[in-house]
Amino acid sequence: MNSPIVITGMGIVSPLGCGVEGVWRRLIESQSGIGVIDRFDTTDFPIQIAGLVPTIEQDPDLGLDSDNLIDRKERKKIDTFTLYAIAAAQEALEQAGWFPKNDRDQQATATII
Repeated sequence: MNSPIVITGMGIVSPLGCGVEGVWRRLIESQSGIGVIDRFDTTDFPIQIAGLVPTIEQDPDLGLDSDNLIDRKERKKIDTFTLYAIAAAQEALEQAGWFPKNDRDQQATATII
């Protein structure tokens, strides 16, 4: 049986920030998310620049607000990239207005990253 596939929401976590609308605005304004690496010592590395996802402290408008995303205790158990995936998936589901409650709807829901 073939079931229809529908894209109803999108989410983004990128060096330009978090959130489809804000990141799109920054893209069309030709902004760059590339900058000096400030999260760890890069002295021994040949490269000191990268595209890092900004935190809410670094970018109050579009930075990743991990405290509002997942409980601090739970956050310590997951990798940073998992946190990024959760943030993007949550935005996509919110955009779609889709909050499945029953097993059938939950099993029919997917996020593609």
